[in-house]
Amino acid sequence: DLLSDTIESFRAMAEEKRVTLSGLAAPGADPVYIDARQISRVLSNLVSNALRHTPGGGRVLLHAYPARNHVVVEVSDSGQGIRPEDLPHLFEQFFRGERSRSRATGGSGLGLAIVKAIVEAHSGQIRVESTLGKGTRFVFTLPQTAQAAAGHPLKRLAQRKQSSQD
Repeated sequence: DLLSDTIESFRAMAEEKRVTLSGLAAPGADPVYIDARQISRVLSNLVSNALRHTPGGGRVLLHAYPARNHVVVEVSDSGQGIRPEDLPHLFEQFFRGERSRSRATGGSGLGLAIVKAIVEAHSGQIRVESTLGKGTRFVFTLPQTAQAAAGHPLKRLAQRKQSSQD
């Protein structure tokens, strides 16, 4: 549902830019133990960035599939790509990469740092792969089993909130 909701919320932007936006959730990608609002924020940030850096005629794809007690989520684009020297710094606060690109596309340099913090708070991991002139792919994992999710802070917070409401 989150993939569909994200695609729908960015459909107008994609159409305006003439970028194909699509998604696919493979069978077995549910259930995932998450804070849906926070993961929606992750997806929105990644899709927004992908659309901003993909020229007309390009594509942005969201894909989710199960893998060893986790769900893998990919956001890939056929955009301009990221310089290799910038890749190790993408998840640092206030990092904006190439200055001319940053001015042209905006952003404070906080989005990807927040994305990483949210994914890690869910006991997940995130990485990025990119080739200049060919595109970028962000890949993150989320726990798919209650055992994997049991220890993460958001699950405990949800349990505490429920207990205090009882």
